[in-house]
Amino acid sequence: MEPADGERRAAHAVYVRFAPCGSRITLRPDPGLPLELVSATPLRLREADHPDYAYADLSVRNRSQAPVSVLTSRSGARMAICKDGVVVARPGGSRAVGSAYTIAAGEARDHRATVGLIGCNPEERLKPGDYQLHALQQFMFVDRDGVPGESMLVYGGPWDIELG
Repeated sequence: MEPADGERRAAHAVYVRFAPCGSRITLRPDPGLPLELVSATPLRLREADHPDYAYADLSVRNRSQAPVSVLTSRSGARMAICKDGVVVARPGGSRAVGSAYTIAAGEARDHRATVGLIGCNPEERLKPGDYQLHALQQFMFVDRDGVPGESMLVYGGPWDIELG
């Protein structure tokens, strides 16, 4: 079943507006969805080769009773870092365009996310310390012939992280 254009636009608006600086994230994981984003916590993030981002190792779990094939959205995951429930970094992060996963029923697939470390003030990087990480990823289901079908937004978090 292909979602209507209005549903697609509404989902895109939620994705684009996810976690503006200074806001509180009210989304919570939806146990009714066939996919979930999970992480072992606490995550320890370190600056990668660049001080503006780090990597977080997440998993995409198939909660359904059948295998699924999905593609990630072309924009990648939106990642947000909070301190005491308030967004303190610009939403960022991405995943390679069109990453494909086939996940057996009840199984999980590793999902590496890029997490932006630029504070709400673009001149400041986040200081080492304890934070919470949130993720919003769009997945599109594909059939056996590789034809795209329904898409859904999957929220994960909040996960405790340590930035060092």
